[in-house]
Amino acid sequence: MTALSGLGKPVAPAELVKSVAILRERAQHTAPRRLSGRSLAAPEPAAPAPRGGLLAPVLAAVLAVVLAASCYLLYQRLTREPEEARGAAITARSAPARPAWIASDLPGGATCGETPGKGVSCVGVSSMSGRRDDAEAEAADAAYEAAANAIAVRITDPRWRQVVPPIYSASREAKLGTLDRAPDQTTPRREVREARAAVAAALRATGGAAVPATPTGRYWEEHTAPDGKRYVAFAQVTLGPTELARLVEVYAQPAGALGATVVGAFPLVGWRYPKVERGAIVTALGAGPLEGIGLAAQYIVLSIGGRDVTDAASFARLGADEGAQLDEHGGMLRLKVQTPDPAPREFASEIKPRAVERPGSGRPGEPRSGQGGTVPPGGINVWDRFGGGKGSGRDDPTR
Repeated sequence: MTALSGLGKPVAPAELVKSVAILRERAQHTAPRRLSGRSLAAPEPAAPAPRGGLLAPVLAAVLAVVLAASCYLLYQRLTREPEEARGAAITARSAPARPAWIASDLPGGATCGETPGKGVSCVGVSSMSGRRDDAEAEAADAAYEAAANAIAVRITDPRWRQVVPPIYSASREAKLGTLDRAPDQTTPRREVREARAAVAAALRATGGAAVPATPTGRYWEEHTAPDGKRYVAFAQVTLGPTELARLVEVYAQPAGALGATVVGAFPLVGWRYPKVERGAIVTALGAGPLEGIGLAAQYIVLSIGGRDVTDAASFARLGADEGAQLDEHGGMLRLKVQTPDPAPREFASEIKPRAVERPGSGRPGEPRSGQGGTVPPGGINVWDRFGGGKGSGRDDPTR
């Protein structure tokens, strides 16, 4: 090391020094930058963006799209004409102008609105039909069915609402929903029409004088197209405040017999049981002859002992009469009942007569009712006991 200090300073050629300088400059431009001591430390993680900041606009956009699509579909549903009516012109009508009570002309639709004094006005619209009478019948059934539904929504009895609407609501919503999605298909239109016809018939049969026998108002139009004529009809059924309140009261009024509590069959059960027009719906079962024979709530009793049940009051009357007869003489208690099965079923229960001790039914030699002692086997000689042999002989039976 001491010898090195005595050596002369190395001298490189100028051309070599220049080349080294150029290479050094290139290396500085291409080499990665050295990080400072501060930058050598691990970088701080970036704060995550709040979820709501991005999620909220996305949700808002999705909701806007869904709302817009729903509004568009609703607009199409309300303004769409059936295929039969497209390109057709109104060539005849039952009145110079549509009546004011027609609020909607949606084919196959039905609406209700309140009238002054808390009454109700229901309007039914037919689908396009090749016959005018057919269209008018369809519109009338739709109006009566809407009136029955208006009665149902006004019944507030908790037990009635718990038992009766579940019988028909699922069938009604399913069939109307199918028609709403496919209004031009034959099967949905037929199913809804048959159900409405059953409901209308039941309402007129059980509503009495409170329900008009025919629609309150009628109107029809004739549409002519290249392929022929089609008719659309409108019908109005109006229930006054007094009639509406009476119907709400009657359909919700319970009655009982044989241990069962019932209400009258409600017309809207026609959506599920088209052949049931009258009867009594079981709402509760207690101790009595019907307790153990298989009946349940929501079953509809159609007859007792072969006699038709028309409503809750007739169920109570027929049930009490049949129960009294069987209680005295015994026999079979028979009921015809609409269960969830398609066809009605018969329920039967054997009733034994009640044991009754009748007065004066004792055997010979035993005390009779109201008397003491014993009766001799030979009977009593009333003639001798009461002095029959005394006095004149004209009363002597031996002479």
